[in-house]
Amino acid sequence: MRVVLVIVFLFTINYYLPGQENLSFSKTVKIEGVKSKKIYKDLSAWFNGQTRFRSLQEESNQGLIVGKGYFNYHNPVQYEGSKTFSRVYAEKTNGIIVYEIKLYILDYEYTYEFSGFKHVPNDKVDNINFGTITDNVKLPDNVLCEVEGDWCQDVWTDIRKQIKKNVEEIASTIPYSTGK
Repeated sequence: MRVVLVIVFLFTINYYLPGQENLSFSKTVKIEGVKSKKIYKDLSAWFNGQTRFRSLQEESNQGLIVGKGYFNYHNPVQYEGSKTFSRVYAEKTNGIIVYEIKLYILDYEYTYEFSGFKHVPNDKVDNINFGTITDNVKLPDNVLCEVEGDWCQDVWTDIRKQIKKNVEEIASTIPYSTGK
């Protein structure tokens, strides 16, 4: 019984350790002289005009828009020493990154938040899946990647880099994103 409790305790501690939070990006944008109704209308029109994500919930009275999005993930990381393995491993990790986007709207400002990033590989059969992307720079121990060497860490770094690039690209198109 004690062994079971110790194992559960260790898993719980490992799960809640600092640096293991889900990766997220958020920013509050101040908009001088624009009330929440106008901001909501403009953000809703922008949101519903996007092909990268779809609305799951819109509550104008609460100033909230929530949706799910995705972008394609193409793995450019080479497996050292073998072009064949590089191609095979890349094909196994290519897929999509799914995420959640939230827009919180108030008078004279809104906050956007991108979070809940998850790697969904095209290859559902194999043993390479990076799963939920955390804010940890180092590849978490619970990631399913049975490739030797630094390749898994390099792919983890690339996934995080591509997420950041996509978020910055999307965020730059949100109305008022420059604060004007």
